[in-house]
Amino acid sequence: MSKRIILIVLLLGIAGLVWWGLERNTFQADEPVVEQPTHAEAETLGFSFMQDVVRAAPPADEAALDRIYTVLSVRARTEVARETLSADIARFVGIQDVPDMGISVEDLTIVSDERATVVLGLNYSGGRVLRAVELVVEDGAWKVDAVAIRGEEDEHEAPLADNGDAPITSPAPQPDPIVTPDPAPAPAPTPAPAPTPEEPIVGGSGGCFVGGCSGQLCTDQPDAISTCEWLPEYACYRDATCERQASGQCGWTMTPEFEACLANPGEVE
Repeated sequence: MSKRIILIVLLLGIAGLVWWGLERNTFQADEPVVEQPTHAEAETLGFSFMQDVVRAAPPADEAALDRIYTVLSVRARTEVARETLSADIARFVGIQDVPDMGISVEDLTIVSDERATVVLGLNYSGGRVLRAVELVVEDGAWKVDAVAIRGEEDEHEAPLADNGDAPITSPAPQPDPIVTPDPAPAPAPTPAPAPTPEEPIVGGSGGCFVGGCSGQLCTDQPDAISTCEWLPEYACYRDATCERQASGQCGWTMTPEFEACLANPGEVE
């Protein structure tokens, strides 16, 4: 009798182990497998995001605005509102003029499995500026968490101010140098050739043209455009000189009066 009881106990124990193993394998098989987003997807998202930012310029593309808000991280959505995204996104990215020469991918840095940085070039006829799109992984997909100034032209840039408030982050705010960075003086500049008689000159000299919605651009393009928003310092450009600089690029000539006006634009009537 005792042997029979021991045998039954052993059989029950074996059956219990088999049942536990089967249940454990079934539970593990039912667990969802979350794939890590790829590096290529991070680069594609950063580039597509900046393209949609350009499409969000007035008149705003509503489909682009929807895509922008969809790819923002939870933290990024605390800085912008969907209802005012068309205006908020310019401040979030730190630009106020559409890059007339397009956008380019300059660098991709994978910080970890859940963080990456895509450096994009915003190319203007008067120069190039860089923006670093910081990405994080949320719900198994890359999301835009922040956008920062990056690169060799940082000292020339000032992010867009919001309704007269101070810029978001800027070492030394300057008037709209995003399009026409102020070149460093050359030790022995070579004068630019004078324009031919048939070369059109509109509001500038040396083949340079005044453009932009508020007349704040000085480029070598007669039809340069920008988004239409007003900043106090734009009034300073009315008496400034748009001409070819020592570096050979078009730009505003920085006179003492012009610099004083930019430093205190609120005093301009």
